[in-house]
Amino acid sequence: MKHPTTLLAALLVVGAQAQSTYTFEQSTVTYVPLSNAVSCTFDADRFDTITELDGQTFQLFGQSFALGSPYSMVIGDWGFLRFDRTTSAVIIDGLFTELEAVDASSTVSYALTGSPGSYVLTAQWTNWHMAQGPAGNFASWRITIEQATGVATVHTGPNSGGGLIFNDQTGPNCGIFHANSSFTQCLARVWVEGDPYDPTVDVVANFDFDALHGFPPEGTLYRFVPTAPVGIAPVASPAAFTAYLAADGLHVDLPNGAPTQDLHLVDAAGREVLRTRVNAPGVVLKTAGLAPGIHLLRAMDGTAPVKVMLP
Repeated sequence: MKHPTTLLAALLVVGAQAQSTYTFEQSTVTYVPLSNAVSCTFDADRFDTITELDGQTFQLFGQSFALGSPYSMVIGDWGFLRFDRTTSAVIIDGLFTELEAVDASSTVSYALTGSPGSYVLTAQWTNWHMAQGPAGNFASWRITIEQATGVATVHTGPNSGGGLIFNDQTGPNCGIFHANSSFTQCLARVWVEGDPYDPTVDVVANFDFDALHGFPPEGTLYRFVPTAPVGIAPVASPAAFTAYLAADGLHVDLPNGAPTQDLHLVDAAGREVLRTRVNAPGVVLKTAGLAPGIHLLRAMDGTAPVKVMLP
């Protein structure tokens, strides 16, 4: 199913701009419904404008989105968050598709926590039927965006399961993308599609929105982490190592006296492509055969990653 903001757009992609993107991570976390959530009220465009965030700035795809009329952040009733500015827009899709209420318990709500500069917005869809899917299907989910880190998550709640019951056109759409304001050019995209247990992550900058073919199991957490959180708080503590790329490989150096580091290299889709243990200064990791593009070298102890651009 095509996103409503792109239905009328000419699907023309002209040299997508190079910019920061996101890594993708998948885990399982117990789903707990929001408490003290505010019910959404949608206008004729099926938007609920979240004016509480006016005056705040969010970093998305390495770009600043200063919120406030006419570019307040909105929740879309069919399962997405949207951030606009004069030149472009970013949309975070949870289980976006044409939705129908199951009964009176089908609601959309949100909660805003934190303080200016570190707000966390969570929007929640409870007990909705996917109109293009089989009879009796239903799902609950929520989308969270963290102002301080730029991290976005999609968390799946109770649902009807049923295995692979959708296809590329009928299933729910999930991911995050950046487009110009007229939606004629996709600038960047991290899209989760296919088998929800082991999804394909598509990072090609186009408007090819293939869907998930089923509901992720309850508790599934899809996490989109900025590769370059420019101008916002770091995702973790400072890195305990340094790294640089040379002709013979990726040089990794530990400060004098630093402990052994277990490192892994992940690509822009969050897939691990290399893992090693470094216990001495001046180690060179071979990168021959690895795909070009942005990668993150991470320590397993949770310290901040180092961004690496492989040629």
